[in-house]
Amino acid sequence: MIELTDRLYIIIMIGKTDQGGISVILPKQTVSLNIHKPILQDLFPIRLGYQENAINQSMNREKGIPEFTLHYVVKGKGYFEFNNQSIIQKEGDLIIIPPNFSYFHFSDPDEPWSRYWVHFIGRQGGNFVKLLGIDKKNPSINIPSDSNLMNTWEEIYTWYNSGFSYTNLVGASTACSKFLGRILHLKFKSENRPKSSSDKIQNSIDFMKENLHRSYRLEQLANNAGLSATLYRNLFKEITSMSPIDFFIHLKIMHARQLLEMSHYTIQEVAELIGYEDPFYFSRIFKKIEGVSPKEYRKSKS
Repeated sequence: MIELTDRLYIIIMIGKTDQGGISVILPKQTVSLNIHKPILQDLFPIRLGYQENAINQSMNREKGIPEFTLHYVVKGKGYFEFNNQSIIQKEGDLIIIPPNFSYFHFSDPDEPWSRYWVHFIGRQGGNFVKLLGIDKKNPSINIPSDSNLMNTWEEIYTWYNSGFSYTNLVGASTACSKFLGRILHLKFKSENRPKSSSDKIQNSIDFMKENLHRSYRLEQLANNAGLSATLYRNLFKEITSMSPIDFFIHLKIMHARQLLEMSHYTIQEVAELIGYEDPFYFSRIFKKIEGVSPKEYRKSKS
Protein backbone atom coordinates (compact mmCIF):
# COMPACT_ATOMS: atom_id res chain seq x y z
CA MET A 1 0.00 0.00 0.00
CA ILE A 2 1.05 3.65 -0.28
CA GLU A 3 3.70 4.80 2.18
CA LEU A 4 2.79 7.77 4.36
CA THR A 5 5.05 10.80 4.30
CA ASP A 6 7.16 11.83 7.27
CA ARG A 7 7.77 15.37 6.06
CA LEU A 8 6.87 17.69 8.92
CA TYR A 9 5.70 20.54 6.71
CA ILE A 10 2.74 18.57 5.35
CA ILE A 11 2.08 15.98 8.02
CA ILE A 12 -0.82 18.07 9.35
CA MET A 13 -2.64 17.84 6.03
CA ILE A 14 -1.60 14.35 4.94
CA GLY A 15 -1.97 11.46 7.34
CA LYS A 16 -3.98 8.53 8.61
CA THR A 17 -7.75 8.64 8.75
CA ASP A 18 -9.63 7.78 11.91
CA GLN A 19 -10.82 4.50 10.39
CA GLY A 20 -7.45 3.51 8.95
CA GLY A 21 -6.16 4.69 5.57
CA ILE A 22 -4.79 7.93 4.19
CA SER A 23 -6.22 11.33 3.38
CA VAL A 24 -5.12 14.64 1.90
CA ILE A 25 -6.88 17.95 2.54
CA LEU A 26 -5.37 21.02 0.93
CA PRO A 27 -5.19 24.06 3.22
CA LYS A 28 -7.85 26.66 2.41
CA GLN A 29 -5.17 29.26 1.79
CA THR A 30 -3.47 27.01 -0.79
CA VAL A 31 -6.77 26.57 -2.60
CA SER A 32 -7.70 30.26 -2.56
CA LEU A 33 -4.25 31.35 -3.78
CA ASN A 34 -4.24 28.92 -6.71
CA ILE A 35 -7.85 28.41 -7.76
CA HIS A 36 -7.70 30.98 -10.57
CA LYS A 37 -4.29 29.98 -11.93
CA PRO A 38 -3.83 28.25 -15.31
CA ILE A 39 -4.69 24.52 -15.34
CA LEU A 40 -6.04 24.63 -11.79
CA GLN A 41 -8.98 26.83 -12.74
CA ASP A 42 -10.08 23.96 -15.01
CA LEU A 43 -9.58 21.00 -12.67
CA PHE A 44 -8.29 21.18 -9.10
CA PRO A 45 -8.40 18.14 -6.77
CA ILE A 46 -8.53 19.53 -3.23
CA ARG A 47 -9.22 16.44 -1.10
CA LEU A 48 -8.64 12.74 -1.56
CA GLY A 49 -8.35 9.66 0.53
CA TYR A 50 -8.59 5.91 0.95
CA GLN A 51 -10.12 3.81 3.70
CA GLU A 52 -9.89 0.05 4.03
CA ASN A 53 -12.50 -1.98 5.90
CA ALA A 54 -14.02 1.21 7.33
CA ILE A 55 -15.98 -0.14 10.30
CA ASN A 56 -18.51 2.30 11.84
CA GLN A 57 -17.59 4.99 9.33
CA SER A 58 -20.13 7.72 8.56
CA MET A 59 -20.19 11.28 7.25
CA ASN A 60 -22.97 13.84 7.41
CA ARG A 61 -22.69 16.83 5.06
CA GLU A 62 -25.90 18.51 6.12
CA LYS A 63 -25.10 21.78 4.35
CA GLY A 64 -23.17 20.29 1.46
CA ILE A 65 -19.72 21.41 0.34
CA PRO A 66 -18.69 23.62 -2.62
CA GLU A 67 -16.99 20.88 -4.66
CA PHE A 68 -17.74 17.67 -6.52
CA THR A 69 -17.43 14.61 -4.28
CA LEU A 70 -16.42 11.39 -6.04
CA HIS A 71 -16.65 8.16 -4.05
CA TYR A 72 -15.61 4.72 -5.39
CA VAL A 73 -16.18 1.44 -3.54
CA VAL A 74 -13.65 -1.35 -4.18
CA LYS A 75 -14.83 -3.80 -1.51
CA GLY A 76 -17.79 -4.28 0.82
CA LYS A 77 -20.75 -1.93 0.75
CA GLY A 78 -22.32 1.15 2.29
CA TYR A 79 -25.12 3.63 1.80
CA PHE A 80 -25.69 7.18 0.59
CA GLU A 81 -28.71 9.31 1.40
CA PHE A 82 -28.86 12.04 -1.21
CA ASN A 83 -31.57 14.04 -2.98
CA ASN A 84 -34.35 12.08 -1.24
CA GLN A 85 -32.80 8.80 -2.37
CA SER A 86 -31.29 5.90 -0.41
CA ILE A 87 -28.52 4.50 -2.60
CA ILE A 88 -26.66 1.24 -1.88
CA GLN A 89 -23.01 1.42 -2.91
CA LYS A 90 -21.22 -1.90 -3.38
CA GLU A 91 -18.04 -3.07 -5.07
CA GLY A 92 -17.49 -1.22 -8.36
CA ASP A 93 -20.07 1.48 -7.65
CA LEU A 94 -19.05 5.10 -8.15
CA ILE A 95 -21.10 8.08 -7.03
CA ILE A 96 -20.51 11.79 -7.65
CA ILE A 97 -22.32 14.34 -5.49
CA PRO A 98 -22.55 17.82 -7.07
CA PRO A 99 -21.47 20.93 -5.15
CA ASN A 100 -23.64 22.35 -2.36
CA PHE A 101 -25.94 19.34 -2.02
CA SER A 102 -26.42 17.78 1.38
CA TYR A 103 -25.73 14.07 1.79
CA PHE A 104 -25.11 11.41 4.41
CA HIS A 105 -23.17 8.20 3.94
CA PHE A 106 -22.18 5.29 6.14
CA SER A 107 -20.45 1.94 5.88
CA ASP A 108 -22.41 -1.30 6.19
CA PRO A 109 -21.88 -2.75 9.71
CA ASP A 110 -21.60 -6.33 8.44
CA GLU A 111 -19.70 -5.70 5.20
CA PRO A 112 -17.79 -2.43 5.77
CA TRP A 113 -16.61 -0.81 2.60
CA SER A 114 -13.12 -0.06 1.36
CA ARG A 115 -13.27 3.12 -0.66
CA TYR A 116 -11.41 5.82 -2.53
CA TRP A 117 -12.58 9.41 -2.79
CA VAL A 118 -11.59 12.60 -4.58
CA HIS A 119 -13.08 16.07 -4.17
CA PHE A 120 -12.48 18.42 -7.07
CA ILE A 121 -13.41 21.87 -8.34
CA GLY A 122 -12.85 23.71 -11.63
CA ARG A 123 -14.59 24.56 -14.86
CA GLN A 124 -13.94 21.19 -16.49
CA GLY A 125 -15.10 19.13 -13.53
CA GLY A 126 -18.74 19.52 -14.46
CA ASN A 127 -17.99 18.55 -18.07
CA PHE A 128 -16.47 15.24 -16.98
CA VAL A 129 -19.52 14.55 -14.83
CA LYS A 130 -21.86 15.27 -17.75
CA LEU A 131 -19.90 12.96 -20.05
CA LEU A 132 -20.32 10.21 -17.47
CA GLY A 133 -24.08 10.72 -17.63
CA ILE A 134 -24.21 11.54 -13.92
CA ASP A 135 -26.59 14.08 -12.43
CA LYS A 136 -28.46 14.62 -9.18
CA LYS A 137 -31.23 12.23 -10.25
CA ASN A 138 -28.81 9.50 -11.32
CA PRO A 139 -25.62 10.08 -9.32
CA SER A 140 -24.23 6.52 -9.37
CA ILE A 141 -22.71 4.23 -12.02
CA ASN A 142 -20.83 0.93 -11.89
CA ILE A 143 -17.24 0.78 -13.04
CA PRO A 144 -15.41 -2.54 -13.54
CA SER A 145 -12.33 -3.23 -11.44
CA ASP A 146 -9.22 -1.75 -13.04
CA SER A 147 -5.68 -1.51 -11.66
CA ASN A 148 -4.84 1.43 -13.94
CA LEU A 149 -7.64 3.45 -12.36
CA MET A 150 -6.14 3.01 -8.91
CA ASN A 151 -2.68 3.79 -10.28
CA THR A 152 -3.91 7.16 -11.56
CA TRP A 153 -5.46 7.88 -8.14
CA GLU A 154 -2.08 7.16 -6.55
CA GLU A 155 -0.48 9.61 -8.98
CA ILE A 156 -2.62 12.39 -7.49
CA TYR A 157 -1.60 11.35 -4.00
CA THR A 158 2.09 11.11 -4.96
CA TRP A 159 2.15 14.71 -6.20
CA TYR A 160 0.64 15.99 -2.97
CA ASN A 161 2.88 13.76 -0.90
CA SER A 162 5.76 15.96 -2.14
CA GLY A 163 4.18 19.23 -1.03
CA PHE A 164 1.82 21.90 -2.35
CA SER A 165 3.99 23.92 -4.74
CA TYR A 166 2.32 25.17 -7.92
CA THR A 167 4.22 22.53 -9.90
CA ASN A 168 2.87 19.79 -7.66
CA LEU A 169 -0.65 21.21 -7.82
CA VAL A 170 -0.51 21.16 -11.62
CA GLY A 171 0.86 17.61 -11.54
CA ALA A 172 -2.03 16.54 -9.32
CA SER A 173 -4.50 18.28 -11.64
CA THR A 174 -3.08 16.42 -14.63
CA ALA A 175 -3.27 13.13 -12.75
CA CYS A 176 -6.85 13.88 -11.74
CA SER A 177 -7.73 14.47 -15.39
CA LYS A 178 -6.23 11.06 -16.21
CA PHE A 179 -8.21 9.52 -13.34
CA LEU A 180 -11.51 10.95 -14.56
CA GLY A 181 -10.62 10.09 -18.15
CA ARG A 182 -9.96 6.50 -17.14
CA ILE A 183 -13.37 6.32 -15.49
CA LEU A 184 -14.92 7.63 -18.70
CA HIS A 185 -13.06 5.00 -20.72
CA LEU A 186 -14.18 2.20 -18.42
CA LYS A 187 -17.79 3.38 -18.56
CA PHE A 188 -17.84 3.36 -22.35
CA LYS A 189 -16.13 -0.04 -22.38
CA SER A 190 -18.65 -1.52 -19.96
CA GLU A 191 -21.54 -0.32 -22.12
CA ASN A 192 -20.47 -2.84 -24.77
CA ARG A 193 -20.16 -0.37 -27.57
CA PRO A 194 -20.13 -2.00 -31.03
CA LYS A 195 -16.77 -3.28 -32.21
CA SER A 196 -17.22 -1.24 -35.37
CA SER A 197 -17.12 2.04 -33.42
CA SER A 198 -13.33 2.37 -33.54
CA ASP A 199 -13.42 1.60 -37.27
CA LYS A 200 -15.98 4.37 -37.77
CA ILE A 201 -13.72 6.85 -35.97
CA GLN A 202 -10.70 5.75 -38.01
CA ASN A 203 -12.73 6.13 -41.20
CA SER A 204 -13.73 9.59 -40.04
CA ILE A 205 -10.08 10.53 -39.51
CA ASP A 206 -9.28 9.27 -43.02
CA PHE A 207 -12.17 11.37 -44.33
CA MET A 208 -10.74 14.44 -42.61
CA LYS A 209 -7.29 13.83 -44.14
CA GLU A 210 -8.84 13.60 -47.61
CA ASN A 211 -10.80 16.81 -47.13
CA LEU A 212 -8.39 19.23 -45.47
CA HIS A 213 -9.39 21.84 -48.05
CA ARG A 214 -12.99 21.81 -46.78
CA SER A 215 -14.77 22.94 -43.62
CA TYR A 216 -17.21 20.75 -41.70
CA ARG A 217 -19.41 21.15 -38.66
CA LEU A 218 -19.56 18.49 -35.97
CA GLU A 219 -22.99 17.32 -37.16
CA GLN A 220 -21.70 16.85 -40.71
CA LEU A 221 -18.72 14.77 -39.56
CA ALA A 222 -20.98 12.69 -37.31
CA ASN A 223 -23.43 12.11 -40.14
CA ASN A 224 -20.61 10.98 -42.40
CA ALA A 225 -19.53 8.50 -39.70
CA GLY A 226 -23.09 7.21 -39.31
CA LEU A 227 -23.34 8.23 -35.65
CA SER A 228 -25.28 10.74 -33.59
CA ALA A 229 -23.36 13.92 -32.83
CA THR A 230 -23.15 13.15 -29.11
CA LEU A 231 -21.98 9.55 -29.53
CA TYR A 232 -19.56 10.55 -32.28
CA ARG A 233 -18.01 13.29 -30.15
CA ASN A 234 -17.68 11.03 -27.09
CA LEU A 235 -16.21 8.08 -29.01
CA PHE A 236 -13.84 10.34 -30.94
CA LYS A 237 -12.52 11.94 -27.76
CA GLU A 238 -12.19 8.56 -26.05
CA ILE A 239 -10.02 7.24 -28.88
CA THR A 240 -7.99 10.36 -29.74
CA SER A 241 -8.19 12.45 -26.51
CA MET A 242 -9.35 15.37 -28.66
CA SER A 243 -12.70 16.63 -29.91
CA PRO A 244 -13.40 15.97 -33.62
CA ILE A 245 -13.19 19.65 -34.58
CA ASP A 246 -9.94 20.20 -32.65
CA PHE A 247 -8.47 17.10 -34.26
CA PHE A 248 -9.51 18.30 -37.72
CA ILE A 249 -7.94 21.71 -37.07
CA HIS A 250 -4.69 20.10 -35.92
CA LEU A 251 -4.59 18.00 -39.11
CA LYS A 252 -5.04 21.18 -41.14
CA ILE A 253 -2.23 22.94 -39.28
CA MET A 254 0.08 19.94 -39.68
CA HIS A 255 -0.49 20.11 -43.43
CA ALA A 256 0.01 23.88 -43.39
CA ARG A 257 3.42 23.37 -41.74
CA GLN A 258 4.43 21.05 -44.57
CA LEU A 259 3.27 23.54 -47.20
CA LEU A 260 5.14 26.38 -45.52
CA GLU A 261 8.34 24.35 -45.31
CA MET A 262 8.30 22.68 -48.72
CA SER A 263 6.58 25.07 -51.12
CA HIS A 264 6.50 28.65 -52.32
CA TYR A 265 2.79 29.14 -51.76
CA THR A 266 1.84 32.49 -50.26
CA ILE A 267 0.26 32.57 -46.79
CA GLN A 268 -3.13 33.21 -48.41
CA GLU A 269 -2.70 30.25 -50.78
CA VAL A 270 -1.74 27.97 -47.90
CA ALA A 271 -4.82 29.13 -46.01
CA GLU A 272 -7.07 28.35 -48.99
CA LEU A 273 -5.50 24.91 -49.46
CA ILE A 274 -6.57 23.91 -45.94
CA GLY A 275 -10.04 25.40 -46.12
CA TYR A 276 -9.63 28.92 -44.70
CA GLU A 277 -10.85 31.75 -46.91
CA ASP A 278 -9.60 34.42 -44.49
CA PRO A 279 -5.77 34.34 -44.22
CA PHE A 280 -5.86 36.46 -41.05
CA TYR A 281 -8.11 33.94 -39.33
CA PHE A 282 -5.80 31.15 -40.51
CA SER A 283 -2.82 33.02 -39.07
CA ARG A 284 -4.54 33.37 -35.69
CA ILE A 285 -5.35 29.65 -35.58
CA PHE A 286 -1.83 28.75 -36.66
CA LYS A 287 -0.23 30.96 -34.00
CA LYS A 288 -2.56 29.62 -31.31
CA ILE A 289 -1.38 26.07 -32.00
CA GLU A 290 2.24 26.60 -33.05
CA GLY A 291 3.08 29.65 -30.94
CA VAL A 292 4.34 31.62 -33.96
CA SER A 293 2.72 33.12 -37.05
CA PRO A 294 2.91 31.28 -40.42
CA LYS A 295 5.39 33.90 -41.65
CA GLU A 296 7.61 33.42 -38.60
CA TYR A 297 7.35 29.66 -38.90
CA ARG A 298 8.45 29.70 -42.56
CA LYS A 299 11.32 32.02 -41.74
CA SER A 300 12.54 29.72 -38.94
CA LYS A 301 12.61 26.78 -41.39
CA SER A 302 14.35 28.58 -44.23
